[in-house]
Amino acid sequence: MKRFLLILLVLISFPTLAQESIINVFLGSRDVPVSIYAGPVGNEPITQICESTETDRWNSILIKGKSAHRFNVDIYTQEDKYIPDVWIDRSECAVYANFWYDWDKWCLYDSPDIGYPCASFDTANLEYDVSFLYILDYVVINSYTTWFNVGFMYKGKYYEGWTKDVCRDINHSCH
Repeated sequence: MKRFLLILLVLISFPTLAQESIINVFLGSRDVPVSIYAGPVGNEPITQICESTETDRWNSILIKGKSAHRFNVDIYTQEDKYIPDVWIDRSECAVYANFWYDWDKWCLYDSPDIGYPCASFDTANLEYDVSFLYILDYVVINSYTTWFNVGFMYKGKYYEGWTKDVCRDINHSCH
């Protein structure tokens, strides 16, 4: 019984142990400092990083776990520094919509399952009218499939939902 309680305590103490994979994303802010934290709670940042449109060198964010308001990440900065095991607000992480095989429509689902209804968007309009999909949450299905709960503005209206069709490359070279 003591062994079981010890294992349970370790699993509760380290939520990142349950994650199956590391998820590559990028920062949604440009030319604005983003705060980096030592833990999943607290208001005092330990450092800041900034994406620079002037230098065109971007940070790489690797999500390893999550809490209610932040992602546990490793960061590779544009200055070639490695910042391991820190926390960043969820609202700072982003991906692009990915239009595989030149699809005419891109879907945003109510749940992380293709069997659910989806809101359909014309890919030509979406590509030019939406810069980033901001990550609200994610679910790792297997080593090949991760669903993202994203939020974004499109034609003056806020949308939120689930998709697995994302591009995690800051250079937008996935499609």
